[in-house]
Amino acid sequence: MQTDFRLIKRNRFYYIGYINPNGKRRWKTTKQSTQNEALKVLKQFQSPTEKNEQHILLSDMLKEYLDNRGKLLRTRTLKDYILYLNEFIAIVGNKPLQQYSQTDVEKFRNTLRERGLKNTTINIRHRSIKAIFGYAVQYDYIPVSPFRHIKLISIPQRTPTFMTKEQFAEFSVNVDDRRMLDLYLVALLTGARLAEITNLRWDCVDFENQQIVIRNTDSFTTKSGKQRTIPMHKEVVEILQRIKSNQSNSLYVFCKESGYKFSNSFVSHEFKRYCRLANLPNELHFHSLRHTFASWCVQSDVDIYVVKELLGHSTIKTTEIYSHISKSKLHHSVNQLQLN
Repeated sequence: MQTDFRLIKRNRFYYIGYINPNGKRRWKTTKQSTQNEALKVLKQFQSPTEKNEQHILLSDMLKEYLDNRGKLLRTRTLKDYILYLNEFIAIVGNKPLQQYSQTDVEKFRNTLRERGLKNTTINIRHRSIKAIFGYAVQYDYIPVSPFRHIKLISIPQRTPTFMTKEQFAEFSVNVDDRRMLDLYLVALLTGARLAEITNLRWDCVDFENQQIVIRNTDSFTTKSGKQRTIPMHKEVVEILQRIKSNQSNSLYVFCKESGYKFSNSFVSHEFKRYCRLANLPNELHFHSLRHTFASWCVQSDVDIYVVKELLGHSTIKTTEIYSHISKSKLHHSVNQLQLN
């Protein structure tokens, strides 16, 4: 075994560290998760020459990235990464890593614009592909990323779509399915996301402490990958206790009579249908219930940092989009100032 080789485990797999012809340490995966198997690979390992290193294709880097990081990603995110990178390759070509430049990134983004994609959608693809090149930099396959000096497209901040209390009252009157009305009320009073609601299980409902725990399960991964706790509004407690008493053996809180959970698409589609029946703005969608929860909290003078924790945002900047206090309230606040 050569002394300039190092064997370390990163996440799932062992990597071989070697010194390239330029004197820089680089890493290559053994694709083995056990030390004994990794040592076997190491015995047969030969340092790639600089010339060979230049021919590590982007498609090969994707495979390595997925081998090493795939288990840490949600299923949907994993599929998106594959889709977006293949789209990138289709536009600018499958080249050796070091041959990609900022021009390739710009060409990719301009092509997406010409295809009519929105800037927000382009930014999502940008971040995903940038992550893979960032991985290549981290493991010394390339010295710098072609994304290094290219910023995301600036997106004008828009006020989130939310319901007024009058609109929600009108909406509720038109919901003729008690199961769906219960679901929408719980969503409104918790600020939970659609997937968090449809995947809510009874073992995540703590009646004793009156809280709901949003956590990862075998079939569901939270958006942030982290667990958070939501205190239950008294009406949420009443709704869930009633559902529990009337429900037979089911793992999920919101489900069909068969016990199977509602699909995201069904819940979202029904929400839009009820909005149309109530003649509410077309801009409203299921996620508007989360916006409504946050907006009502802010308008009720709930501290913005408390709202941040309730929503599970990683930074306060994300939560601050809900600080759209009405002009009348601003005037009222200003008039509270006393000169003496």
